[in-house]
Amino acid sequence: MIKGLKHVKVVLVIVGNKLLAIDQATNILGYAIFEGKELIDSGLLDYSKLVDYNAKISAIKTWITQTIEKEKINLVAVEDVYMNLNPATMKTLAKLLGVIENLCFEKNIECCVINNNVWRNTCEIKGKTRDQKKAGSKKFVLNHFKKKVNDDIADAICIGWHILCTHGVKTWGETF
Repeated sequence: MIKGLKHVKVVLVIVGNKLLAIDQATNILGYAIFEGKELIDSGLLDYSKLVDYNAKISAIKTWITQTIEKEKINLVAVEDVYMNLNPATMKTLAKLLGVIENLCFEKNIECCVINNNVWRNTCEIKGKTRDQKKAGSKKFVLNHFKKKVNDDIADAICIGWHILCTHGVKTWGETF
C-alpha cells in the first residue's frame, strides 16, 4: 500500500486482449471481435451450402482456429445451446459447442458459455417472442455501437458486450 493512501486499487491490464464472441449456429454464424471494449470486427459465416453437419462443424472449427491465431484471441465467448429447439438441432449445436470448448482447451484459451437470457439481461433486451428479442439485439447494437447489423451479428456483439461488462478486470488483467 502506498503511504498516505487508503483503499487504493491498482489495476494491471494486459495490453492487446481480444475477445471472440460467437452466436453459434451451423448454417449462419454471427461473430464479433473486441479488443478491450472496442468492437473491431463483426460479421457472418455462411455454411448453409454444406449439407453434412460434420462438414459444417469442421469448417467452423477451422475458421475459429485461424481467427484465434491471426487475431491473437485470448478469450472466446459462445452462446449456450437453447433448450427449446427441436432435438436434432439441439444435438448438432451441442456437438458444435463441445468442439469449440475443446478447441479452446487445446489452445489454452478461456471459453465462456453464456445462456441467452443472461446476456440479454445484461444488454437490457426485452421481449416475449423471438422476433422481439432479435429486434432488441439489433437496437442495442445500433444505439451503443452505431452499427446497423442483422440479428445474428447483433447477438454475437451482445454476447461479447455481456462478457466485457461482467468479467471486466477479472478476466482481462490482474487486480492487486
